[in-house]
Amino acid sequence: MKKNYVSELSEGEAANLCAEPKPKLELSGSDGNAFMVLGKAIGAGRKAGWSQEKIEKFRLEAMEGDYDHLLQTCMDYFDVD
Repeated sequence: MKKNYVSELSEGEAANLCAEPKPKLELSGSDGNAFMVLGKAIGAGRKAGWSQEKIEKFRLEAMEGDYDHLLQTCMDYFDVD
């Protein structure tokens, strides 16, 4: 069964996620490599000051599906270029 970790956030956490600007994520040059995409996203989250808990929630959600799910999750959390 597919889980959506964003939906597990409390109402206040979800409001904060929507209220804060999305960090930039540059994916050109990743050549379809899921590990590179995930690494770049986690690095961008750290650079944006995300807590370890938020990074882990992103990572778990991003890894629960296929490559398309990974990209969609990145677009949900980041301003993807």
